[in-house]
Amino acid sequence: MGGLAHKMAIVIRPSSLPGWSDCQLRTAARTAPQMFLDLGYELRQLPQRAGPAIGTATHAAVAFTMQCKIDTGESANQTETEQAGLEALSKSIEHGVEWDGVSPNFNTAQKQVLRHYRVFRLHLEDDLRPRTVERRIEKLTKRGNTLSGQPDVTDDGVMDLKTGVAKRVNGQQYGAYALLLRADGDPVSHITEDYIKRVAIDKEQPLPEQIRYDVALSERIAGATILDMERKFEEFERDGDTMIFSANTGSMLCSDRWCLAFKTSACPMSVNK
Repeated sequence: MGGLAHKMAIVIRPSSLPGWSDCQLRTAARTAPQMFLDLGYELRQLPQRAGPAIGTATHAAVAFTMQCKIDTGESANQTETEQAGLEALSKSIEHGVEWDGVSPNFNTAQKQVLRHYRVFRLHLEDDLRPRTVERRIEKLTKRGNTLSGQPDVTDDGVMDLKTGVAKRVNGQQYGAYALLLRADGDPVSHITEDYIKRVAIDKEQPLPEQIRYDVALSERIAGATILDMERKFEEFERDGDTMIFSANTGSMLCSDRWCLAFKTSACPMSVNK
């Protein structure tokens, strides 16, 4: 523990940590948009996108059946579980959505949610012995900020589900989960990512991949990333200069679809993109 290092504490989410390595400015704007606005910068509004909406819905279905497994020892009814996923999809896009080439419309998105869940149920679910599902843990850092995370599933370790068109390296996120669990008196013995690829509906659904991460290494990288974020935010609040955050205009995510700061006063580096 320790005293506050700056006036405006921030909330750091484990899911933001991998993006810090790609573009600090994009991640900073998403982490603390109000700080940017208070310092006189403009930010853009981002559309809901098909991929995250489908991921949210798949997570809802998996969480439903995992909670049932905790409560009863058995999987949930498949029809009820699938309905939970479809309802989550509808809710996530109720204010609009930007479809893409892999998920061009609502009907396709519904089918993708269902087959993501079904491939999970067929190939992964039987081996899982969950202790908690989407358990929110919040801890204060030594510099006075809040690390707030919600692991998908825990047994004696961290188990996280990812869906998407591309597999990414998420060790910092899982390391932060492990740090939170350890601080909560529940150290982890393993970190496992279950990756289900989102593909066009006319293509065969690939089988899930299980990716293992080293716990100690993931915790070390997460800790270093969190400390780097905190130091940069302290400088930003003091000096008010977004150039404190490195901006990667070569990133695949440097666009108006992914970044709150893209082509705004907060990111002059992106003006020529």
